[in-house]
Amino acid sequence: MKNQIFEADRFSAYFKKYVAERRTPLLSYLGVLFLFPLAVCLVIPLLKGLYDPISVEHFVVRGNILDPMWTSELTLFYFLWILVGLKCGDFYSLLMDKRERISLFTCPASNFEKFSTYFLIYVILFSVIFFGIFLFVDAIRVWVFRASTEADCIHYISPRYLLSFGTAEKFWDIDFYNAAKNADLMDFFRNAMAARFSVILFGGLLIQSLYALGCTVWPKKNFLKTSCFLLAFMILSGILFYKGSQLFYGNGTLTPREFGFSNTISEIIFYDIVAVCIIVFTWILSYMRFKEWEVIKRW
Repeated sequence: MKNQIFEADRFSAYFKKYVAERRTPLLSYLGVLFLFPLAVCLVIPLLKGLYDPISVEHFVVRGNILDPMWTSELTLFYFLWILVGLKCGDFYSLLMDKRERISLFTCPASNFEKFSTYFLIYVILFSVIFFGIFLFVDAIRVWVFRASTEADCIHYISPRYLLSFGTAEKFWDIDFYNAAKNADLMDFFRNAMAARFSVILFGGLLIQSLYALGCTVWPKKNFLKTSCFLLAFMILSGILFYKGSQLFYGNGTLTPREFGFSNTISEIIFYDIVAVCIIVFTWILSYMRFKEWEVIKRW
């Protein structure tokens, strides 16, 4: 008897079926991921004159940032990373229409195989393809401006620079701040970079899980409804936190509690573990919510 939860051949068949049926919106989205950063990477150097002779003459390499465009590309990378996360609003897009739901729930594949298909496409493949597209777009920028200018500061962006969201120690501008001679300042750099990496990485992963969960609750206009819910939740949480701090501290200074961490990095790792647990729990909740759906929406 075949496994009723996950069977490789059945999963492969459903994966091919889903990609074939959704190829137009998937390819359109990949087209946006290619054309938008391409336009930005070609237009910004022209608008800012980054590779003009005067700009090149005064360009100073700091923190192994070999190209003045790298900083702008890193900001673009942040934005697109969030955009890839928001795409998970289409994670359960087949729930939106009754006909598609009939096709979805009558298809001879398990719910876990369907969930795995969506997870593989929207979370794993889109993230990997996005990174590859970004490197290719950066390469096009290098080819175009090396051919059209004589600037010697045009370089391919470092994959390590992108994957670390600019926080790798190799790219710290410690000479400018004279941090190498100051242990406290180096610790500050190390803690700040670790915190920034955690916020951006796990923030993007949390966005993916939250919008996928929102898609199971509000299949129609899920992006708008999920965004409004998260905004309202953050505002309400902020108000409650403010009222709570007033209740316990009055007009005094809000003093963070010590939890026995030996250093700031250990504390950041602890919060990273908490974030991973929340993300995993949210994905499990979205899968359980997906399993509760039926062809006919009863509530």
